[in-house]
Amino acid sequence: SDQRSARWPSHELPAADRQRLPGGGSGVGGEEEGNGGGGVLDGHRSADRWGSADDVQAERGDEWFTGLERNNTTEWFDTNRSGHDEIEDASRRFLTRLAERVGPGEPKVFRLRRDARFAKGLPPYKTGHRAGLLGEDGIVRWVDITSAGLSAAIGQPVWDRGQLGRARTALSDPDVALELSAAFEAAAAVGCRLSDPELKRPLAGLVGDHPAPQLTRHKSLVVRLAPDGDWRRPGAFDRVAEAMAGPSGVVGWLVDHVGGPS
Repeated sequence: SDQRSARWPSHELPAADRQRLPGGGSGVGGEEEGNGGGGVLDGHRSADRWGSADDVQAERGDEWFTGLERNNTTEWFDTNRSGHDEIEDASRRFLTRLAERVGPGEPKVFRLRRDARFAKGLPPYKTGHRAGLLGEDGIVRWVDITSAGLSAAIGQPVWDRGQLGRARTALSDPDVALELSAAFEAAAAVGCRLSDPELKRPLAGLVGDHPAPQLTRHKSLVVRLAPDGDWRRPGAFDRVAEAMAGPSGVVGWLVDHVGGPS
């Protein structure tokens, strides 16, 4: 795939892996459905406000995707299309509001229907909805809605060659690696969870007393956000956006030392 699509997390989420962290090949989307032609959200305030209606759609999303898992057919989807459309509309408003908080970015709403050319033998629809914002700082912020509920994550789920090289150079420096380690600890202290490293062993050639060699096992960095209470209560989407400020140390490290796609 091209670099434009490679920046986004995979949207193929096996049912058994709903609670796993994205960044290691599992995730919830696929193709972009588009949001104004894949344009840029510039932080303008939409007249269509968030509110209890959007929170209700997030809660109904649990039920809607439970139904889809049990009846993954075109006939069921067509009959229940209005529920899917409501979920998508709510997520688009979320992306607009998120841009108001974190700055301009490229929005993306993933298509639910699989491309039959590359999904032979699979059900026609994915069992999770994903919508995200790729910021100008190279950070991806996204939400997932599945039968398990509403979840969110932030980070860089895919590093291209340039990003990987910059990250490894930074992590080879003991002092810089310690900065990231401290940022991880701070994020964990507020309930965030870190993506698992993709490599089995640390990079070779590190200094003997390197303080955090395990960090060099990463080929991407993603933080799964911890909910502030039940995200299905009123104000859910607002709390998601607020939670995205939680791992600020990790985000700052990524911006300073990895940057956006090459």
